[in-house]
Amino acid sequence: MSLLHPALGTNKIILLLRNISVMLKAGVPLVRVLTILEGDTPKRQRGVITHLRQNAETGKPLAETMESSTAGFPPIVINLVRTGEFSGTLEKSLEAIVKHLTAAQELKRKIRSAMMYPLFVFIALAMMGLAVGIFVLPKLIPLFASLNVELPFNTRVILWCAHMFSNYGLWIGLGAIGAGSLAFTAFTAERTKPLVQALIGLIPFVRGLQQNAYIAEFASTLSTLLDSGIPLTSALDSTANAMRNRVLRKTVMTMIPQIAAGQTLGETVGKYPKIFPHLVMTLVTVGEESGTFVKTMEYIGELYQSELDNSIKAMTQAMEPMLLIFIGSIVAFTVLGIITPIYNVTSAVG
Repeated sequence: MSLLHPALGTNKIILLLRNISVMLKAGVPLVRVLTILEGDTPKRQRGVITHLRQNAETGKPLAETMESSTAGFPPIVINLVRTGEFSGTLEKSLEAIVKHLTAAQELKRKIRSAMMYPLFVFIALAMMGLAVGIFVLPKLIPLFASLNVELPFNTRVILWCAHMFSNYGLWIGLGAIGAGSLAFTAFTAERTKPLVQALIGLIPFVRGLQQNAYIAEFASTLSTLLDSGIPLTSALDSTANAMRNRVLRKTVMTMIPQIAAGQTLGETVGKYPKIFPHLVMTLVTVGEESGTFVKTMEYIGELYQSELDNSIKAMTQAMEPMLLIFIGSIVAFTVLGIITPIYNVTSAVG
């Protein structure tokens, strides 16, 4: 029966597994390790360690205990711990888990940091636009209405925005908040994630980033599992469950029956050219034929991780001047729209 425990984040899981690995390598028995960690764990997460320790005292395998907990241990963690316990190399398995999870967290951090700068700029622009539209533009309507001159195009656009905000400012603000909430829900809800990820994959430059990210994650996860002695079909199942990209997860799940039927991974990967580039199929096939399959998967993960790093750097460097030009254009359009008719009136008077 599943026991209710507060879910541990990935960082907490990494820290917990690293501590267990270090103490096991030092020769401390598992029950003693968990007792020590139980005393040092904050009260909110202590129930997780207590659950692990109580089951360890009864001789229950650690992997089985993790699986019965609702603390959020990923399938890859449970499978590698189970393999380590079965083969007597739990310390090695825990080290492999920590290395893999740390690399996955670093990958996620790099992608998020690359997206934070433009996201922050767009949020700041939206808030500034709402503030100007609600508090500034409505006051300009009487001024421009009193000017007996033909208004330029950008001034007419500003006046139209002023009228809209004056009459519907509250609804526009609520609509913007609602749209933001809807977008956040679409990105995070399990039902809509596959559709959102598929739509994002249609954007040319983002598609390349996305492909590099999920191939790096797929290859490194699979190599970690295979290196621990897990059979290919079981490793693919755990890899699929560990994938954040739902499109890739579905693809890998459809590959498992084909592998079980006797096809090689290289042959199966070749059936999905939109997901896996030709280079991946070639390298996987060479690795299978040469007997260096695990090393080849590790190399593919490193290769696409490197490609992702380079793409993120290039995107960040290209985005900064583009955003500056975009912001400058909006400011220039607004300032000229306000100043030009006033300047035309003063010139006519002079």
